[in-house]
Amino acid sequence: MRPRILSVFMIGFVFLLGVGPATAQRQAGTLQPLGTETLPPLLLGRALEGAPMCQLGEHRGPIGYVLYVYPPNDRYFTLLDPAQCTACPAQSGVLLDVAHIGLAFPVACTQHVTVSVVGTKPGGAGCLVPDESHLLCTSASFTLTAPSPGAYNVALPLPSGCCIDQPVFLSFNFYDVSTCYPGYSQVGLVVVGLPCASCETWNFYPNSGGPGDAHDEMCTAASWPSGAGNIFMYADAECCNLVTPTERGTWGRIKILYR
Repeated sequence: MRPRILSVFMIGFVFLLGVGPATAQRQAGTLQPLGTETLPPLLLGRALEGAPMCQLGEHRGPIGYVLYVYPPNDRYFTLLDPAQCTACPAQSGVLLDVAHIGLAFPVACTQHVTVSVVGTKPGGAGCLVPDESHLLCTSASFTLTAPSPGAYNVALPLPSGCCIDQPVFLSFNFYDVSTCYPGYSQVGLVVVGLPCASCETWNFYPNSGGPGDAHDEMCTAASWPSGAGNIFMYADAECCNLVTPTERGTWGRIKILYR
């Protein structure tokens, strides 16, 4: 397991001073309630235009957060299954439009992140696991700037034409130590309540004990608090056609597909 600083912050947020990521000691994670299921949006790129046809991933009401993000190259994945978009005909694909993740910022600060969609491969216990060697939708880099301390529903546009017809993983990579770490007080991951759905949420990160990466299935990770469910992380989606361009029946959301 990786060393982590896992701390809980109250409304005023707790700062961890004088301990850097390279020398941090692992601590037990604890879930702190949010007190609300409504997160203000933090939007980058284009504005959201109306309600999506469906949402794939984990979008149950958030209940809390844990200070958990540990850059560099700290990657989080959530499983997206197009079969769950019942609004789309069975023979069509699902167009992933906007990626969402719930983040809590200890201070008004800036964090860099890349977002992408990757394939799957078989894993243990019948799970699908992220396959980073199979990049399906080109990664984009974003600078997240929190206007004030608090928790946000971060919404980032996905590349045009990201049409899928089988399960994939949505990926967020916190690839560098940004200004959110003046004293290494970590960005928090917003979570939903129990049950924690196994095989759906993963964390890949540099292995502190040797070469390569460590891979955690979040529901069974020893460093993940027992009262926390999955990470609040999902994608807005539309219907698409895997052969020809299609468009939704409302103005302002015409999506052109290319392979």
